[in-house]
Amino acid sequence: MNDSPIYRFLEPDAPAPLRNLLSLLLILFVCTIPLLMSLSRADSNRTMENITVLSSQETWMRWHGTDHIAAEPDAYLIPTRNSVPRFEKPPLTVWLNLLAYTGLKPGQDMMGEETVAGSPQDIIYRSRLVAVASSLLLLVGVFWIGLNLGDHKFAIIATLATGTMWFFQKQARIGSYDIELAAFSAMSVASLIAAIKPFRPTPKITKTLIFTALSGFFAAAAVMTKGWPLGILWSFVPIITTIILTPKHRLRSTLLLVSAMIVAVAIAAPWFIYALMHYPEAAQTWWGEYKASRQEYQIPVYYFGLLGLVLPWSLFLFGSFFQPYVRAGGLDRRKLLVPWLWFMVLFVILSIPGAKQQRYILPIIPAAGLLIAQLLRWHVSLAANNERDPGGNFMIYPQWIGFVCASIGLFVVQILDYRQIGAVVPKYILGPLPMSLVIVTGPTLVLIAYLGFKEHVAFKKPMKAIYLAAAWMLVASTTIWLAYSASPDRNHPIRVEAERVSEVIGKAPMYVLFNPSETDAINEEFLIYTQRIVPRVSIENIKLFTADLRGKTYMIADEDKINDALMKQFGWKPVLEFKQDKRRVNVLYVKNIASE
Repeated sequence: MNDSPIYRFLEPDAPAPLRNLLSLLLILFVCTIPLLMSLSRADSNRTMENITVLSSQETWMRWHGTDHIAAEPDAYLIPTRNSVPRFEKPPLTVWLNLLAYTGLKPGQDMMGEETVAGSPQDIIYRSRLVAVASSLLLLVGVFWIGLNLGDHKFAIIATLATGTMWFFQKQARIGSYDIELAAFSAMSVASLIAAIKPFRPTPKITKTLIFTALSGFFAAAAVMTKGWPLGILWSFVPIITTIILTPKHRLRSTLLLVSAMIVAVAIAAPWFIYALMHYPEAAQTWWGEYKASRQEYQIPVYYFGLLGLVLPWSLFLFGSFFQPYVRAGGLDRRKLLVPWLWFMVLFVILSIPGAKQQRYILPIIPAAGLLIAQLLRWHVSLAANNERDPGGNFMIYPQWIGFVCASIGLFVVQILDYRQIGAVVPKYILGPLPMSLVIVTGPTLVLIAYLGFKEHVAFKKPMKAIYLAAAWMLVASTTIWLAYSASPDRNHPIRVEAERVSEVIGKAPMYVLFNPSETDAINEEFLIYTQRIVPRVSIENIKLFTADLRGKTYMIADEDKINDALMKQFGWKPVLEFKQDKRRVNVLYVKNIASE
C-alpha cells in the first residue's frame, strides 16, 4: 500500500482497455497535427538527415537500377554512401525508408511521371513520414509505461507532455535515425516493465514471456538503428535501475532482463556477422564510431540545456527532480524514483563523452515526460483532496505568464513576417502565413493561456489546466511549423545548383576529379538532388581514364588553374561553374568522344 492517499495514482486503475485505447488514439491524433505541417515543403538542410536520406536513396537506386547503376537485388544488405559501404550505422533506418518508398521508382515522381527535381523531394518526404511514425511509436511506449507506473490520468499526462515537447516535435520531423532509436528503446523499456510490473502483482507467465520477447525485439531494432552500445544502453539501463529499486522478485526480473538481452542479440547479431564476413574493415569503422571519436568537444554540463528543450514543461521537469525527496517517503518515494533514476543515470552517462549533440540525448525524453507527469498528476491528486502544492506557485505563475508573453510575441512575429510578403528580398523571422490565420491563432493562444492560468491558479481542476497547456503548445507549434517550413530560407541553395547540373548532363555519366590532399567528398545534398552516384577519378589516372572513354562524359573538378590546365590538356571542355557545396566553386567539364 502507499504511504499517502495523495499518491494513490501510483497504483493501478481498474482494467479499462477500451478507455485506454481511445485515450491513446486521441492523443496520437492531436500530437500528429504539428508533425505533419508542411512536412514535405522544406529542403533537406540537416547533416544527419542528409546522410540518412542519401544512403536510403542510393540503396533504393541500386536496388531498382538506373541508367547508370545496374540493379542489385541484395543492395539493401549493405547500404552505401556514394558507392562506399556505410558501416557507421546499421541498416534498419534505410530498410524502413525503403519500405516507405514503395511505389516509387528512380526518375519518377509520386504520379509515376518522369522527373528530375520532384523525385528527391518525394524521397525526403517519405523518409520524414517514417520519422513521424516512429515518434508516434515512442508515444505509445510512454503511454504503456505510464499505465504500468501509474493510473490512466498519469499515462495521459506523460504522453501529452512528451508529445508536445519542442525537442520531441523538432526531432520527429527530421528523417534521421535518432527518433527511431528513441522509439525502439522506449518500446523495449515499456515491454519489459510490463513483464516485470514493478510494485504490482506479476502478470501471468504467457504475458510475461510475450512482453519479454517483445522487449528483446525492440532492443534489437534499437541496435540495428544505431549500433550495440547505444541500443543496449537506452533499452536496458532503465530496466537495471528499476530492478535496483524493486528488491521484491529481483531474481525473476533479472532473469527476464537477461532473456530479453538474449533475444536482442539473436535478432541483431546476424547482420553484423554478415557485414564482417564480407567487409572485415567494418570492425575498425565500428570501433571508431563506438569510441565516439570526434574533433569537437562540449563541456560536461552541455546537456543541462535539456531544460530548455522540453518547453513548455521546463519548470515542471525541474520541480520533479526534487519531488521524490521533498514530497514523498517510503514506498511512494521508490515508485517515484523509477523514472527519476532512469533519467539521472542516463543523463550522467551521456554527459561523460566529449562528443555531445542535442539529438544524442533524445531517448531520455520518455523519462522526462514521466517525471513531468508525476508532478502534475500529484497536483491533480492534491486538488481532489482539497490541498495545494506549497511550492506550486513558483512553477504555475511563471509557466502561464510565459504562455501569455509567448502568445503575444508569436503574434507580433507573425505580423512582421506578413509585412515581408511581396518584398523583393523578404527577411522572415519564421515564415509567411495568411493574415486570416494570424488573426485567428494570435487571440486563440492568448485566450488559452488566460484560461489555463485561471484554472491552474485556482487549483480546483489542475487536469483542465494541463489539457489547456497541451492545447496551447499544439496550436502554437502547428502555426510555427507551418510558417517555418514555408519560408524561402528553407530552400537549400545546393538544390538549385544540382538541378542546373542535371539539366546540363541529362543522362550522361558524371565523375569527380579527385586529389586526396585537396578534394573534399561530394556534398550529400548534391548527390540527393542529382540522384547520382559520382565515382572518383584520381588525378594521377585522368590520362588513362580519358583514353578509355566512349561517348559523352562529364567531370567535376575544383575551380583551380592547375586542374583547368590538366583537364584542357586531355581535351575536356568547361561548360558550367557551380557549387556542389557552400565552400568552394566547382567546374563541370565535358568530353565527347563521338564528336571528335
